[in-house]
Amino acid sequence: MSAELNTKIESAKNKLIGSSSSDNDYEEFLPRWFRDKYTPFLLKRRKLIIAILVAMWAVFLGFATQLEAVPFKLYELLPETQNFHQVIFVQEEWKTRTSNPLQVHLLFGLDHRQPLNLHGTRPKNFVSGETGTPEWDNRFDLDEISAQLQMIRVAEEFAINPRSGLKIDNQEGINRQIVDSRTGSLEDTIDGGASSSVQGAYGIQSLFHALQTWENVSIAADSDTGEYIKVIEHSCIPCWNTFKIEPNPFDLDRGYIDPELGTVIDALIINATSNLNNDCNCYGFFPIASDVCLYETRASSTETLLKCSESNDNVAEQIGNFLSSGFTSVDEQWWTDYIFAIGDSYGRFTRIAMYDIQVMTVLSASESDFKKGLRMAKKFDDWMDDHNSDSQNPLRVLVYVPGAEEWKVSSILVPSGIQNLLLSLALAFVVLLLASGNYITATIATITIGMICTCVLGFIQILGWGLGAIESVLIVIVVGFSVDYTVHLADSYMASKSLTREGKTLDALVHTGQSVLSGAISTLGASLPMFGAQIIFFQKFGIFIFLTIALSLIYSLGFFAAVMPIIGPLGTSGTLTNFYRTFVQSIHDHIKELEDEQQKIDAMNKAQSEMILLSIHEESEENDTSAHDETKKEMDAS
Repeated sequence: MSAELNTKIESAKNKLIGSSSSDNDYEEFLPRWFRDKYTPFLLKRRKLIIAILVAMWAVFLGFATQLEAVPFKLYELLPETQNFHQVIFVQEEWKTRTSNPLQVHLLFGLDHRQPLNLHGTRPKNFVSGETGTPEWDNRFDLDEISAQLQMIRVAEEFAINPRSGLKIDNQEGINRQIVDSRTGSLEDTIDGGASSSVQGAYGIQSLFHALQTWENVSIAADSDTGEYIKVIEHSCIPCWNTFKIEPNPFDLDRGYIDPELGTVIDALIINATSNLNNDCNCYGFFPIASDVCLYETRASSTETLLKCSESNDNVAEQIGNFLSSGFTSVDEQWWTDYIFAIGDSYGRFTRIAMYDIQVMTVLSASESDFKKGLRMAKKFDDWMDDHNSDSQNPLRVLVYVPGAEEWKVSSILVPSGIQNLLLSLALAFVVLLLASGNYITATIATITIGMICTCVLGFIQILGWGLGAIESVLIVIVVGFSVDYTVHLADSYMASKSLTREGKTLDALVHTGQSVLSGAISTLGASLPMFGAQIIFFQKFGIFIFLTIALSLIYSLGFFAAVMPIIGPLGTSGTLTNFYRTFVQSIHDHIKELEDEQQKIDAMNKAQSEMILLSIHEESEENDTSAHDETKKEMDAS
């Protein structure tokens, strides 16, 4: 009797301290270690363990808040000892800003609202040079004098008085490469354009300013009277040193309308006030008025080399004359990237479709400060909107800032990375909630996973990585690595039959601790060979896995296991059935009421049916009796 009582008492103790306390369950080393060593230590010092791990989390949180996005650098793909890293690093980082400045392009001729037609192709599938076609601005026409003057005004605005915040380097002026040229041509520079192939495009690059210098062999001495004089510095020979033009070209645009006749005059009159120079070889004036020819005199039959334009291709003709004026074509090689022409299906010239003014900024082409770059890009956008809304400007401009797309990506790396982490944590909470069926366990587990993620982000900052393209890929999987060990312990805790929190924690550690610790050791060992990888991505990936698994092990066996004996759920506390049990019961009761009512209705219908059948039966018997009586009477009568 005494032995039986002792067995019952021992069984009750097992239920109180954990259903896994039988000696047969601890034959292996790790379960025995978790039972005899780790769990007693954890239960005794659980508050201290929680305090230490929370303090560690707070320190890493401070580092994580300092995490900033860093631009992707090509040389970072390989370590510093590799030639690839050293060569690319020198090219990108050792250049002075002035030798590698950021050039902003002001493009005229494209639709500034939608410069590229993707023809239904999704932007993510865009392939540069292969996808889409340019959307040309049909209003773009450089034959208009107002358009030519607009190009001049824009370049001079950025060179002389740029708007604040645009970060324009206007110290170099306009077309620095031809500053000593008397004709606007590179061939007229000191070295005859020999250095143009290696010379940087400093300052403001404006083709029309070079064309203006080349065209303006004479300048207006008196713009009111239309009198012109020879430009002394110009190397070519004008036809006259002084002359007058009637009507005044400054009043012209697309031809001059005679005020008396009311018709368009397609030839202006030059009244020479000096003798004609033989062998004159100069061209005419800028702006270039369309549909206008200049003759030396009305009576003369010999045309000079002054401009004689042709309808609809005036500017193109003069630009062609300018770019091909020399024997070496250094001007054509220099300016070929600043103007774009299109032709028909036979390859014949149609029109000038795009014009580019290049603006030098004080930023480097490899600028890594995305905040500074985006502020500048925003100022350029504001300038573009103001310029395009000005009714005095006939052409619309599109601003292209190289590197802006990389700055934009860098600006969203940190917020999008944090957003993805929070989304992953939310999904992890839902999964834990459904798997455990207990919102208390799911909440504690999610908090543990969040602390692991925060520590990983803090480590990234401590290691000096920043949040670049590689790190953004890696943090996507941090929740997946972090959730594994915690969810196993949570599941074991909920599956335990123990009646106390300490007993449930003991069961979880004994049953699952071995698997958690063994899995962590194998994963940590698998990540070690990646530390020596030559490709930086794999090296960082190995370090990232090691950190995440180590922190997951510490916080799952430390923080989570220490918190559960204090506030872990017991019995039905925190279970989801507490929320829907009443609702389900009310639905069940309502269904029961409906069934009872239906049974009553069925009973009433059955009773009514029986009464009707009884009535029919009685009526039938009465009819049979009456028929029998009548038959009997008939028989008696017979």
